[in-house]
Amino acid sequence: MSKVSGSNEPSERLTQLNQLGFQLFQEKLYPQALEVLQQVVDLTQGQLGPSHAELGVALLNRGRVYRLLERNAECEADYRQALKILRLSRATFQDQIIWLLKNLIALYRNTGRRSEAEPSVQELLAVQRIALPPGDPRLADVLVDLGGACYERGALQEAKDLVSEALAIREAALGARMIQKRSNFAIAWPDSKHRRLKRPHHRRPRPKIRHRIDSTTACARSSSAITRSQANARLP
Repeated sequence: MSKVSGSNEPSERLTQLNQLGFQLFQEKLYPQALEVLQQVVDLTQGQLGPSHAELGVALLNRGRVYRLLERNAECEADYRQALKILRLSRATFQDQIIWLLKNLIALYRNTGRRSEAEPSVQELLAVQRIALPPGDPRLADVLVDLGGACYERGALQEAKDLVSEALAIREAALGARMIQKRSNFAIAWPDSKHRRLKRPHHRRPRPKIRHRIDSTTACARSSSAITRSQANARLP
């Protein structure tokens, strides 16, 4: 479950409740964990206000439990409210925002609302373009998702552009991995730098030709051998 970094020290009671909720969550006692996390949300909102980042994290944690209990409406409400709060501290809670967006997208798709997922996919792509270096393979996955959403609503050119960008990223990543493999081979085997590696050629074995000898030929050969031996024996 998510924890707050860089926030003010919570009260002792809030700390105890957070620890208990985390323990129940780890033990998969989700109804009991939900009761504890409800208290965490109420206390956090009462102490820190409705727009504090710690409340956003508390809503995220409660939403995770709602999702596991298949209470999708409450889960969506908590995720959306947590996003709204954590966007105010985007730089600090970037990982939590990415997690929320990915799980909101999955929730929309699992409940048959694929068209509603597109705004979240667009925001996820915008966040990851900032968070990840250019050409990161993880960008390709989001580009493909957004391209699929554009295709479903008939924006074919936009879908084509997004998928083409994803393909270019994946091809570049694959090329980089191949270069790294060759570099590792050269380091491990420096004497083979200019050696050309050939693919092993498997030749089909030639069938052995067996000459058939019929019984008549065999008898003729044996009789001629006997005749020669008899002739040699008569010589003085």
